[in-house]
Amino acid sequence: MGRNPVKKIIIGSLLSIALIFFFIGGVDFDKVLEILGNSNYLYLALAALTLSIIPFARSLRWRVILSPIVKMNRKELIPLDSVGYMSNMVLPRVGDVLRPYLVSNKMNIPFSSVLATTIVEKIFDLIIIMVMIVIILSSLSLPSWVSSIGYSLIASIIILSVLIAFLYVKPERGYKLLNWLIRRFSQKTQDKINRVIHSFVDGLKIITKPKDMLVIFLFSLFLWGLSVFAIYNLFTSLSLDLSPAVALVVLTFVMLGVSLPSAPANLLTFHAACILALELFAISRDEAWAFAFVYHGLFTAVAFIFGILFIFFIDFSFVELKNKLRFLLSKKPSHG
Repeated sequence: MGRNPVKKIIIGSLLSIALIFFFIGGVDFDKVLEILGNSNYLYLALAALTLSIIPFARSLRWRVILSPIVKMNRKELIPLDSVGYMSNMVLPRVGDVLRPYLVSNKMNIPFSSVLATTIVEKIFDLIIIMVMIVIILSSLSLPSWVSSIGYSLIASIIILSVLIAFLYVKPERGYKLLNWLIRRFSQKTQDKINRVIHSFVDGLKIITKPKDMLVIFLFSLFLWGLSVFAIYNLFTSLSLDLSPAVALVVLTFVMLGVSLPSAPANLLTFHAACILALELFAISRDEAWAFAFVYHGLFTAVAFIFGILFIFFIDFSFVELKNKLRFLLSKKPSHG
């Protein structure tokens, strides 16, 4: 949750509206409804069931990441994780800080320590994204602009990984190099970059056992694999003759799309990402819209159902959360 969430929501909503105008051209919504009406409900149910497993698997992964800091059982963690993710549907990005706040509040441990564990999640997700992009580029024939973006993302992730690893092993030299690389930016931007990089390094310090790293990596593979399986079942449900590799493409586009500023519930940026990905494989815009409606609907429904189930059992204060965030954002990162 940033310093001005209202401004971000307004920008995100304007972007969503712009995207809808761009992608709505040529759509026959009667045809979209016909496609939805002819869905194979068995595969639709299988996709819904698969997406419903993800909150449990995600909580188990977070439990492993949290284990060096605090031991939590599944019954304690799943509600906190689910409410945090539901909050992302209401206010984009708020769940990224609400989840660690809820754990910090319940277990009486430092908020900053738990916040660092969410960085570990992002590090492993970046690794999986890189693996997915490599698989996509090696198995599918794509337009040159898509391949160029893919290779650029791989290069960026590798450079970021090397820099973070160097900062982790040689912090003093690493931060000197980082400050030299960003020296032309404004001081405000330099502080922000330093804070982000520093949070990644702090996150890495949590996981020191190779066994834990392997378990987290396998959980990450399983999580993303569930999403691919759900998407592939939605293809089958809507009679789209597409391969699991295309499901990887759709998932990658969606994950990149929802990282942009958006309206609440990732409305329309999610749909635009689905449509853009599917049109690469000669899927009509009507079919792409039908898929986007179903996928986004299931994705959002799962988040809300799990969140609403647990929210009444959780005690938290948004005022206290805001104060903790303001304190953290006011601190300059130390390079020790």
